[in-house]
Amino acid sequence: MRVLRAMLGRENYSSLSMHQLVDDKFASSGLYGKTANIHADLSADEVRDLSQLKLALGEDYLRAERKFGQPFSFRNTALMVFGANTIPPVSESSQAYFARVKPFEFPTTFLGHEDPTVGQRLLAELPGIMVRWVTALNRRRARGAYLPTDPATDAKFRHGSD
Repeated sequence: MRVLRAMLGRENYSSLSMHQLVDDKFASSGLYGKTANIHADLSADEVRDLSQLKLALGEDYLRAERKFGQPFSFRNTALMVFGANTIPPVSESSQAYFARVKPFEFPTTFLGHEDPTVGQRLLAELPGIMVRWVTALNRRRARGAYLPTDPATDAKFRHGSD
């Protein structure tokens, strides 16, 4: 997530949690004009009423409002990137949420073996990382879809979300 933030620049991403997007009526305005929304540590609390989040993840129009401003509508273009140690349960009985979410699991931990230089070394590799990301994006566009999710990761995500 740090690499993505560095790649985009601070003005091009927001940092709203799923909980903020569904509970705070002003939060969705923070997505307007952003390339990504990056939130690194979701709460394990239940996420209720996913309607606003599903609109943001789909290609629907969101109604947004800034404090003391006029309401406006926009189509979200921000890639949603969330990290969590525990998958937050969601109040969702349909498959619409799972159709819009792509879970990834990073099972390796470096707790107790942290390398304080890894962040700077990764940032030094930004040009090469960007080339790899553009190559991957072009492959995804040629396929017309993301690659399938690992079945074990998908099952774990669905179970944790229930």
